[in-house]
Amino acid sequence: MPEAPLLRTEALTRAFGSLIAVDRVDVAVRRGELRSIIGPNGAGKTTFFRLISGETTPTSGRVWFGQREITGLPQHAVARLGITKSYQITNVFPHLSVHENVRVAVQGWTRSFNFWSRADALTDVPRTSPTARSATWRSPSRWPPSRSSCCSTSRRRA
Repeated sequence: MPEAPLLRTEALTRAFGSLIAVDRVDVAVRRGELRSIIGPNGAGKTTFFRLISGETTPTSGRVWFGQREITGLPQHAVARLGITKSYQITNVFPHLSVHENVRVAVQGWTRSFNFWSRADALTDVPRTSPTARSATWRSPSRWPPSRSSCCSTSRRRA
């Protein structure tokens, strides 16, 4: 008997008004399989991944992770199960070491990560300061990264 899919979608659809971005997509991926989603710009690839990761809610259809239906779960709940997406920018903080970049990524995944133990070393605000809880990474040698090497929060309009 073949192994059940680790991830699958059933008739997954997302419409934005009269525009159907993802149209009844059925996909099954078994453990260890590699799949590619290809197509031209505007074909719905990003929307499809947003549906799987919980960033966007499907208009219809279902998403399964193992034996659990995850359709409509919020993005943070889907991430805690182990499904997330990464972007083409692989080094978000170029002035941090590989280890430090991984720690930043883990911060969003685990509750036990002690962010302040690392932030104290990177900020110029003493931890005893009243503003310490809202301090950001301010060290001029490490922050801010250049716009060309960091994710931008602005979005281009077509």
